[in-house]
Amino acid sequence: MTVIAAFSIEGVPLVFGDLLTTGPAERPPMISLPTVGNVESFFGESGWHIMGLQQKVVMIYADCVLGWAGSWLGARVAIAELRSMAQRGVRLTVKSINACLDSIPDLKRFEAEFVGWVREGDRFERFTYGAATEVLPGLGEVALGGSGAGAIREFASLRLRMGQRMAGGVNPVAVAMSTAITLAGLLIRSEFAGGDSAPTLSSMFGGGYEVATFFGGQFRKIDDFTLVVWRAQISAGNVRIELPSLVLKHKYQDDVLILRGVRMGFGDGSWKMLEQQALLIRPMYELPKLISTAGYSVPQLESQLHLHIVEVERDGERGLFTQFKFEDGVPSLRFVDDERGFEFWVEPELYAGLEAGIREMWASDPPGHRE
Repeated sequence: MTVIAAFSIEGVPLVFGDLLTTGPAERPPMISLPTVGNVESFFGESGWHIMGLQQKVVMIYADCVLGWAGSWLGARVAIAELRSMAQRGVRLTVKSINACLDSIPDLKRFEAEFVGWVREGDRFERFTYGAATEVLPGLGEVALGGSGAGAIREFASLRLRMGQRMAGGVNPVAVAMSTAITLAGLLIRSEFAGGDSAPTLSSMFGGGYEVATFFGGQFRKIDDFTLVVWRAQISAGNVRIELPSLVLKHKYQDDVLILRGVRMGFGDGSWKMLEQQALLIRPMYELPKLISTAGYSVPQLESQLHLHIVEVERDGERGLFTQFKFEDGVPSLRFVDDERGFEFWVEPELYAGLEAGIREMWASDPPGHRE
């Protein structure tokens, strides 16, 4: 089960997909996620288990990208054939992609869904196979697949009324990136807050997310971004922002995705790192497995793109504020993890920006997103 979507923001195409894989097994594999920790027995005695993490957004070639859901075997065969066509110089179009998928016998036995984009001349064309297409307020026409499609519908409605701020360069590509990464961030926050009853995992999707879009003359995955979850309280007109409780870094080395997560909280009288993980996730066209970090460098937590997600509470009422920040120069949030221990710094301007955004959200009419 999974969630995949293909949509566009301000004319910029996007493909979105999660990482979680689930399935039946006699014995649950030893799996731990950066957001919630051990998930070996997440589904109890049902016989269904979280099996691991797998890339579900796939670059076919510079002018084509897709997301897959359903049978891993069926999807793998289909993706191998599409990549082979592109490598042989066959021009991919919506018509030729659908014809290729229709001709693969394994997709009749091992059903899979696909959503994606292909560039035909100077136009971007969306394609679907086995997936639905809907018009959603706030997102427009969206191709949806997988068990988590309802989460995309909810986000589309939420996007119209949530409190969000962008810091840094603003252009159509930046707006598109911020929209998709905000979707990823809100789903990660839901997973983190839900713990062993996380609604995303219960619906068999989540674990982390990938985003691909078109920039620099070709389709690319957004290869360096960090999600930061905070908490804040408003009391007597004052905004008090706690230190981050979750930091989740997405970074690619070659085609391998490195997902590094740090959970933080109070311990021994101070705010500190409670647990961290670094997982390596191979692309679809290699054998699916989680491997050790040997041979790869564990990335720093800060990124070029930071999405800050703040859970705000005032007088029993809760809301979410998000700030998407393009970092230039010295990052506004920095981390050091070495033999001396784990340390982090928050620049005063970041606190000031978050506080101003939270105040603006609560003063807005209609209000920003509230739960």
